[in-house]
Amino acid sequence: MKIYLRKNEILLIVLSAIISGIAFTVDNLGILMWISFIPLIHILIRQENTFIKIFKIGTTFGTIYYLVILHWIFNLYPFEWLDLGRINSILILFCGWILISLLEGLVIGIILGFFKYLKVKINLLNIFTIASLWFLIEYIQEQGLLGFPWGKLAISQVEYLSIIQSVSLFGSSFISFIIIVFNGMILEGIINYNKNKVRAIKSIFIAMLIFIINVSYGYFSLNDKSYSEKVNVTVVQGNINTTEKWQKGDILKNFNIYKELTIDAVENSSKYGCKTEVVLWPETAIPVDISKNSWILQEYEALAKSLNVTFMTGTFYTDYKNDCYKYNSIVAINSEGNIEDIYFKRHLVPFGEALPFEEFLLEKIPIIKELNLVDGDLKAGNESVIISDSNFKIGCLVCYESVFPKLVIESVKDGAEVIFIASNDSWFKDSKAVYEHNNNAVLRAIENNRYVVRAANTGISCFIDNKGRIVERLSTLKQGYINSSVEIINDKTLYTMIGEYIIYIAILFIVCVFLIKNLYRNYED
Repeated sequence: MKIYLRKNEILLIVLSAIISGIAFTVDNLGILMWISFIPLIHILIRQENTFIKIFKIGTTFGTIYYLVILHWIFNLYPFEWLDLGRINSILILFCGWILISLLEGLVIGIILGFFKYLKVKINLLNIFTIASLWFLIEYIQEQGLLGFPWGKLAISQVEYLSIIQSVSLFGSSFISFIIIVFNGMILEGIINYNKNKVRAIKSIFIAMLIFIINVSYGYFSLNDKSYSEKVNVTVVQGNINTTEKWQKGDILKNFNIYKELTIDAVENSSKYGCKTEVVLWPETAIPVDISKNSWILQEYEALAKSLNVTFMTGTFYTDYKNDCYKYNSIVAINSEGNIEDIYFKRHLVPFGEALPFEEFLLEKIPIIKELNLVDGDLKAGNESVIISDSNFKIGCLVCYESVFPKLVIESVKDGAEVIFIASNDSWFKDSKAVYEHNNNAVLRAIENNRYVVRAANTGISCFIDNKGRIVERLSTLKQGYINSSVEIINDKTLYTMIGEYIIYIAILFIVCVFLIKNLYRNYED
């Protein structure tokens, strides 16, 4: 028996997905996320559906939602640094856009499909069940090498700081949870308005109460204490486009750009009485392997020593002492010109830094190897590696890692008092991807009550305080530097302490609903 979606159902699903995508993507429209799920939830709870039908509903919604929010992928066109040709470039981008969106949609469809076995006669319970399933969806999207948690609903709320402060309690997926619950309760109010006004008012009251409690917590959190111990940091943004950055003939020229900016920044900081103590450059600012090119390491060491700073930069590094693997790294050189420590990137970008299912893909799609700028696959690190400066401890992330909350939690648990992110978003120029990527850093700051210092090759470079406020910022596609002081914080949030264990609460709720439904059914029988 074939199960089709009716035209009005398809219309509601498409409408819900597009509005949600717009809320995620367009500035100042994030508030729409608090009503955009109403059509989707309406379809899920107002009629009996099979697993297959709910799967189709979820997959359709998820695929369209991701097609909308991933429109920026075409900013990679025409892959000028790879010389693939315009036709090959557009084909790769189009196929990637469709495939990623479909894969994310399938995750949503499969997980929502289980609502078939959880739906009860009490809609309040159904709403909380759907919200718990969404919590599970976002958790699954973070897992594995192919993990891609780009579409988390909380990212759409970053401009509303009072709303997102509760991520310090239960993580960013908690915001998604209350967004879904709010949508569901408003739906209940709308549906029951003419039939049962008391029930309708109660539903809307619950929605508003949840929203007000969350915002109130955020308001008081934003007025929380400050910390007296601070350190002065300089972030340098070279603004070197992708093609020039990777040209071997431009390496020395690019190094001199960063060097001159750094010297100017440190000298200016001294003039204003806030001498720079730490300098941070972006991910692979100069894309050479310092273990194979001693001249660049010597330049870094001399720069740190001459300026009397701790110097940190993204770089490639081959670990000849241990495994001889090549890593995307952040090296820290102290003010005496010695390597303090090296952090190895823990979560690599699939198809850019590491090729999953390598033998199969190279056999079927050999051109895919051209997407990797690095000679050979990189190796992923497996430790947080806390950089210990004389004054404070630094946790490191490289670029894409900032979208994974668990990596920051690991660093903070291991002693990080400040989080440094070295990034390179030059591939995406001035598209929404750059801003959404930076929004993830805002969430990581609040989740862990830590200042975040972000250096990006072409932007956005910024200082984010522990409440998610951007203290200093250097815009995209602009060359320069920014200086600021960051507070040294040792306090841990509830979310830092419980971390991913929060998912077990959602799973426990889902299991309880399943058991209650089946026990009730057996009782009726």
